Amino acid sequence: MSLENPEEDFRELTWNDLMNWAGSRILKRGEDYFRRGRVTNLRISPKGILATVSGTDEYTTLVTIHGQGQQKEIASACTCPYGSGCKHAVATLLAFSQAIKEKRKIPIAQSTDPDIKRMEGPDDGEYDEDHEDEYDDSGDTQTRPKKSSAKSTPDNDIAEFLDQYDKEFLVKFVIRLANEYPEVYTELLDSARLAGGKVEKLVSSIRQEIDNITSEPAWHNHWSDEGNPSDFSRVKSMMLTLFDQGYYDAVTTIAGELLDKGNSYVETCDDEGDSAVQTSECLEIGFKAVEKCEWPNVRKIIFIIEAELQDEYDLCSGTYEILESIRDKPAWSAAADDLSGRLAHLPSSKNPDNEFSTNYRRDRISNFLISALEKSGRNEEVLPLCQKEASHRQLGTVC
Repeated sequence: MSLENPEEDFRELTWNDLMNWAGSRILKRGEDYFRRGRVTNLRISPKGILATVSGTDEYTTLVTIHGQGQQKEIASACTCPYGSGCKHAVATLLAFSQAIKEKRKIPIAQSTDPDIKRMEGPDDGEYDEDHEDEYDDSGDTQTRPKKSSAKSTPDNDIAEFLDQYDKEFLVKFVIRLANEYPEVYTELLDSARLAGGKVEKLVSSIRQEIDNITSEPAWHNHWSDEGNPSDFSRVKSMMLTLFDQGYYDAVTTIAGELLDKGNSYVETCDDEGDSAVQTSECLEIGFKAVEKCEWPNVRKIIFIIEAELQDEYDLCSGTYEILESIRDKPAWSAAADDLSGRLAHLPSSKNPDNEFSTNYRRDRISNFLISALEKSGRNEEVLPLCQKEASHRQLGTVC
């Protein structure tokens, strides 16, 4: 990892990389720590990214990346009992990635920084209840974990154990575990369907997952730290996997399901915006798939505009750049005709109670129509449109 430009090592890091490294449960918990602002004192050290992460106690965490592309490997060390691959390391990675995205300057750790020596020194072998739930995930309920170093990890212990057995035993062992742990079962089934080309079944399963998530509002009580959090991690992970493997139509189908249910779901949630953020992150992948898929340009334009027209909670990010990248006058002309038809069938409101919402929708459609007319070269139609729309209301114009 380069101390001079560590951002380059993290720029190509994907959500699936984190999922494969940490596992879905620890990834979710690390993401929760990150969102709650538990990562502080983020620094760049000669060995990686250093941070302080607050749990029941404060832990020092070091994360680095070795190699590039397909050969990249995430490594971590932490003063928590888990030692490496923990939720504190995940939270540190997400905090650093967010800092890169926001173009924030991250300080360089001084050589005298006590945390650098702490990561190199001996551990005290203490156990902390903040770590207990992570070991419950792996099914190890008989013994409390000992603190491990970055070189000796629980993963290595498991690998040495499994190395003793043949394929037949391992297959039966994994299937038994999958039947005991629903999350393991779901992850294995998703991987099996993807590997077997059963994408339609996989998409159907993800759509059912969205339906299950959105059937009950998410909420969070800040004071008691209780709630019913939304969890789109599987949806996001599978959308990324399908996207990376070129199944763009499948990703757009999932995005369509999110668009259908997203606004009404977010409206009912009381979770400090977490459900909206997760929905937006999934939709961002969906819009990238729209850009890549083989749809005609006019269909891409209409899909994105329709998503924007439905969006009441800023769920659709990155759509402007996609629309701007489409330089196809006939497609924009067809989109303009579609929008013009919508506008013609949208009556002006004479009911004061509905006036604002009706005029707001007219304005949004009109603005998209003006943009479509300009991009299609039909500039001469813009002024008459503005004059006509102004006549629908005594006050306000769209231009």
